[in-house]
Amino acid sequence: RRWGVLLRQMPPVEEVEVEAAAADIKEHEARAFSMFDAAAEFVETRSKRVARSRAFQSRVIAVYGATCCLCGNGLVHPSGKSEGEAAHIVPRRLKGSDDVRNGLLLCRSHHWAFDSGIVGVDQGYRIIVPQASRFDVQNAPLIALDGKAIRLPKSEALKPSPEALKWHRDNLLLQ
Repeated sequence: RRWGVLLRQMPPVEEVEVEAAAADIKEHEARAFSMFDAAAEFVETRSKRVARSRAFQSRVIAVYGATCCLCGNGLVHPSGKSEGEAAHIVPRRLKGSDDVRNGLLLCRSHHWAFDSGIVGVDQGYRIIVPQASRFDVQNAPLIALDGKAIRLPKSEALKPSPEALKWHRDNLLLQ
């Protein structure tokens, strides 16, 4: 099997590893939501980490229909690969769970903005652009989204966790 250009941070993994990680993610979805993954092992092998990341990405893309939940954009390559990125609401580096309810599908710009805290989502699933984000004219496209509803998964059971969104607002969103 050919892998093409390899990125150092994304080495090839066996499809069976990705499938195992995907099964684990779906198993978590069937349980009550847990914002943090107490069993997260950051000493896991690189291939396991990559498989988990790819499975999470794939699942979130499927749930959100390959479009950014903030702006609705979503470029798709003829091969089916989407430009959308699975963003953890509670970051994985802080042991945020790989549960789809701890995820949002965002375009690259909005993923960066969400992770940087210049945009968030309120308890009613509406976009928040805090005053601190309004300092630069380049943020005008983001400011235009303020107060608009995000696009949600069709399944009520897979909506972003209100608890995780509150955590993001309290811990990462600029004030």
